[in-house]
Amino acid sequence: MDNVSIIKKYFSQIKVNKKFFALTILFGAIGQIAKAISPIFFGKMIDNISNVDNQTYYFLFLFVFFIVVYRLLFVFNNYYAVKQYKEIFNSIHKIIVSEISGKNKVQKDIAKAVNIVNDSVDEISDFTDQLSDIIINTISITIILIILFGYNFSVGLVVLLINIFFFWFYEKANLKTEKLDLSIRKKKDNLIELIYDIFNFKNDKNNCKKYKKEANSLALIECKKTYNWVFKNHIIPMILVIIQGLFIVLLLFLYSKKQLTIGEIIAILSYYSMINEKIVDINSDLLARVKFVNVSLDRIKSM
Repeated sequence: MDNVSIIKKYFSQIKVNKKFFALTILFGAIGQIAKAISPIFFGKMIDNISNVDNQTYYFLFLFVFFIVVYRLLFVFNNYYAVKQYKEIFNSIHKIIVSEISGKNKVQKDIAKAVNIVNDSVDEISDFTDQLSDIIINTISITIILIILFGYNFSVGLVVLLINIFFFWFYEKANLKTEKLDLSIRKKKDNLIELIYDIFNFKNDKNNCKKYKKEANSLALIECKKTYNWVFKNHIIPMILVIIQGLFIVLLLFLYSKKQLTIGEIIAILSYYSMINEKIVDINSDLLARVKFVNVSLDRIKSM
């Protein structure tokens, strides 16, 4: 099942308040646009700082104004996100009650159901907020790229290519994490079932052997997940720092050719950092979560 189908499945099964969802995106998107505009005026203030006049203070005022607007709109964005979370959280528990009420369950099924609730409820409740963040960050990246191309076409093109490469690299690491996490969840479900069997059949050596085998397998998967975490959070950022150094060399070259000012370079580096953060957020929210939500929905329906 592709990501779009999973999102449709999510909205068909979970009660999502469309008004809250739209307002979360609206306030978040406008706030991100305000944040994206602010470095322009900071750069202009830096360029004008050698000759401080009313215009310098005007640029400073605009820089502070757009940051304040961003922070204020973030408060409204968060307010509606929390209201949305509350409604979805209640909706999920209604589904859980309807799935398990009136059904005969053995102790093993109850233990497994508790594990599913612990793992899945927060995953499903957070997903709408994560989905709105993806939309907001995508809008923000588009605005930033337009601004960068406005500064200098080659700068905009280089930043675009770097982040396509970074997105692909990060996606690979997240897909591997996703597969490992799904395996861990299945292993934990199996361990709960085996613990129940061991308690009820104390002399069953076969169940004990199965438990040890599953536990060892789980430990190996956890180790692989740790190695992948190191690659994603240390190796990839190290590569990115090297690329950033080369990017600064390009900016200095353009400055020597009078194609950029010091203020513009500072603004561009600010945008470069912002766009990298948003690429990480999109990868973390989308690629590592959509499949989890699909599994969580299926696990709740299987109770």
